[in-house]
Amino acid sequence: MGMTKQEIKDKIISELDIYNCIGGSDNPFLFTFEANLLFYLSEIFTDEDKERLHNAIIHFQTKQKGLFNRIPYNDQRTEHHDNYVAYAAMALFGFKEYAERIDDYGKKHWYCYNNVPPNQFSISRLRQPFDIFYYRVAANRSLKILGLIGYIHFIGALLMNFVQSKDNTSGKLLDWIRLEVMKHKWYVKPCVWLFNAMLKSKYENGMEDVIKVYHFNNVEFQTLAKGIKYIL
Repeated sequence: MGMTKQEIKDKIISELDIYNCIGGSDNPFLFTFEANLLFYLSEIFTDEDKERLHNAIIHFQTKQKGLFNRIPYNDQRTEHHDNYVAYAAMALFGFKEYAERIDDYGKKHWYCYNNVPPNQFSISRLRQPFDIFYYRVAANRSLKILGLIGYIHFIGALLMNFVQSKDNTSGKLLDWIRLEVMKHKWYVKPCVWLFNAMLKSKYENGMEDVIKVYHFNNVEFQTLAKGIKYIL
């Protein structure tokens, strides 16, 4: 007999480290958020999970609101945009202040998020327009000109992610999280339709297959994904 959803969840939680994040990866908060999103979609997400996730993000914050480290308390590794997708996605669980802080920091620093060293301008740390669009929607703010440009860019990025091979799933996972956060906006609904249409055309079992490919060595993620009847 297979494991129940709750048993799978308990096993994933048992692997969380002292920072309440899934260790052994370059993106510990992103993967921890993804696990909780799977709990949420599988209808086994609790207030305790929400509190655990909220406590975890604190360990990644720098002294400057809106700027984060890649590894808890470690300012020696440059943070990338991947984890920022998860930080801003905290809005899905009622913590939109993180998206607000990310957007506020960006407006003051040309949307350059460099944690090593903090505040130093670096072209490689600049966010793309679709990132800015996502931050503003997650923060429930008006798009303005830059956000509108980002919206068009986001649609283009969705298309490009599905032009890539089936084995290239990182961008699709990030888009899945972004769309879960933004899907309540009327102007994002066409993006949801486009994502689902391309997903079905490329993967027989939708996000279940995407998660299987990306987390090929994580049986719990794969098993939990099988139980999801609703993705977007």
